[in-house]
Amino acid sequence: MDKYLISAESEFVGIPISPDASEIDLSSVTSITGLYDLDIMISEEFDLRFFLMSDIHTTVKNGFRTESGNESGNESENSGNNGNSLYLPIYLDALFKQNKDKQFDLLMEMPPLRKSPEFKQINSGVFMSMLKQFKGCYSSIDGGKLCNEEWPNVRFHNIDIRQIHHDLGESNFNFPLLSLTKEIYDITKTLTYGMLEDDEYKSKFNELLALVMDLMKKKKSKSVGEYFINEIYKSEKYARYKTLEYFNDINTSIINHINIFSLSYDIFEKCKLLHKKGNNVNIYEMRRFANKSQQLFRNLRSAMVDLYTMLRILKIKSYGGKNIFMLAGGNHIRTVKSVIGSIDFYSVSFIKGSSLVDEKLYNQFYLLVKNKTIKIPIDPYKIIIRAELILEIINKFTNHASDELDRVDNLKIAITDIMADSENRLNRVSGKHPEEKVTKIRYSLIKDNLY
Repeated sequence: MDKYLISAESEFVGIPISPDASEIDLSSVTSITGLYDLDIMISEEFDLRFFLMSDIHTTVKNGFRTESGNESGNESENSGNNGNSLYLPIYLDALFKQNKDKQFDLLMEMPPLRKSPEFKQINSGVFMSMLKQFKGCYSSIDGGKLCNEEWPNVRFHNIDIRQIHHDLGESNFNFPLLSLTKEIYDITKTLTYGMLEDDEYKSKFNELLALVMDLMKKKKSKSVGEYFINEIYKSEKYARYKTLEYFNDINTSIINHINIFSLSYDIFEKCKLLHKKGNNVNIYEMRRFANKSQQLFRNLRSAMVDLYTMLRILKIKSYGGKNIFMLAGGNHIRTVKSVIGSIDFYSVSFIKGSSLVDEKLYNQFYLLVKNKTIKIPIDPYKIIIRAELILEIINKFTNHASDELDRVDNLKIAITDIMADSENRLNRVSGKHPEEKVTKIRYSLIKDNLY
């Protein structure tokens, strides 16, 4: 496999592979590089196989740390002396070509149009490497035709709708709320990370406050989730999905996700209070509101991507697709697991990886909500909530007059312990050690679970 070793992701230009990929022995591969994590999930309810590939948006410059040392050939102190690795774009290329009797759908967290300015920022890492290996399959009509010739059994899907607001004259994927949330999010980033003088900061803060107030007026008495969903389906591009099976279930789950975010950060009530204070808002209050707003609107815009992703999955199901491969950031992957798990609660299973929270612990959470010990205004049976959000909910909505506080504390400890290992690894890989973006896998585990 020396021919395919990757040292610097930014220098990857794509490696041609023969039509049958016979030169690559996938059965000898023991790890995939460029990939932070891989879940293999089977849903009997949806009749779909999911191969969920998590990325953390970092770039490796000096080789990956694998079982046999760095891919560049250097031994590392933490590596063993066995195993064989292959870079994700090459692995998938070979997988598709060696299984031409299978139909694949490959979803990637990329904008639909290559003309998007943000596209130029994706100049390294595994996403750009995927684009180079699959030669324009995600960027143009002509490229798509060429893709059909080389990968006739693969359908390629862009799912990141956040980056299409620039293409108003060219794309009907856009809708007003997408542009508005982009404007708000950009202001919150400036307020959180920008080096602004006090007067400039206050002016920008007032701009943020006015936009959030305007959003509140528009949503009226609707929940944030209901308002967002209604606005999205005003666009014909999204309304066309309304006839698909599980459409209402998907919307219910995404609405609940959005409402959980909204309740956790609670900026709308805070916005009213700050608006009433007028010029008496101090700089500390401004910074806290800007920070909370940034977190909320980042999650709200991510939820839009998640909704579109789920609609594409329903569309794939409608025309008989079975094998869904998805490459996206870890939060998007967790939301897909959450939505599928909330609808197919009893028959979804994991060949590799796991659900978001242990079922026994989740049942404890259900019971605490049912008994009003945790007083959240959302039915948790209609959503599988991520572990970190469960902690937010417990901290914010626990009824401290309840006689079940010991059970609440025990649940918090258990969920914190579950999160600890994964968070430690995530922080390590996304920080000083991106070379550890390596996932151990046996080819048989993937091949034997293809439909």
